[in-house]
Amino acid sequence: MLADKQGVQFMMSQSALELYQCKLMVLHSAYLIENNLPFRHEVSMTKYHVANTLWRVLDRSIQIHGALGFSSDTPLEDMFRHARIGTAGRRSR
Repeated sequence: MLADKQGVQFMMSQSALELYQCKLMVLHSAYLIENNLPFRHEVSMTKYHVANTLWRVLDRSIQIHGALGFSSDTPLEDMFRHARIGTAGRRSR
C-alpha cells in the first residue's frame, strides 16, 4: 500500500505536525482575544502561518495522490481552488 512507504509516511507526519501547530496558534489567539489581552501580533502571525501551512499540506496531498490529486475525483482539486482564493497575497515560497 502507498501508506506503507516511508516517503509517504514522512509527508503525512510532517503535515500532521504543521496542522497541530496551526491548531495551537489559533487556540492561543482565541485565548488572548477572549481575555482582553493584546492579540494583534499573534493573530497576524497565526493568519500568515495557517495560510502557508494550507498550501504546504495541500501540495503534499496532491503529490501523494499524483495525477489523481488534480482530477475532480478527489476533494483536493476543489480545496486547492478555494485555497487560492482564501490566501491570495499571503503565499510565500
